[in-house]
Amino acid sequence: MSKKVDERLIELLENDYQYQINYARNLFYLTGDYSGYEKLFNELSESDIRLLDKHNINYRSRNSRLYRRLKDMIMNNDDVKFLTLTFSDETLAVTNEETRRKYVTRFLKSISNNYVANIDFGKTENYKADNGEVRLSTSREHYHALAVVKYVPVKLWSSNGYILVEKVNNKIKDVKKLSMYISKFTNHAIKKSTGTRYRLIYSRNK
Repeated sequence: MSKKVDERLIELLENDYQYQINYARNLFYLTGDYSGYEKLFNELSESDIRLLDKHNINYRSRNSRLYRRLKDMIMNNDDVKFLTLTFSDETLAVTNEETRRKYVTRFLKSISNNYVANIDFGKTENYKADNGEVRLSTSREHYHALAVVKYVPVKLWSSNGYILVEKVNNKIKDVKKLSMYISKFTNHAIKKSTGTRYRLIYSRNK
């Protein structure tokens, strides 16, 4: 791959087009809905889409286990939650990245025996500051997780930061959200693969 193409690919990834093409592919695969691709064709050139698609296919094989697992979790369980775990200013100040990863793993183990989690550094993220204010931060470290659990005891995480909980609807009417959840995790894995590779957190017995 040439240097010019490398630079263009990085630019596309930084603007979240990998997420969008993942979403379009998943939506088409699950429902036959081509609208996600139509939106991309209105914004990008065919060469850009081919570049993203090729990149997606190359890394999809590495993430095939993740894709199958997420789909199975969502479609075959009624008690799936999508979690966003953030860290307080104090926690970020006194811990390193590996310690925070251990906090996430320990928390998920305590509430579920079937989960997947991944680190992210999103462009924008609401988080609860130590004084109680909900703020908007850029590139703030946080984790996303899917877990099969009826009830999430949010107080167990309160010493580390703030947690958002969303119930995942696995009904066919919510299939666009299903595509979004799957794309969100595969997209994070792919974006980190272009730089530092972060290991996903899996429950061991699934």
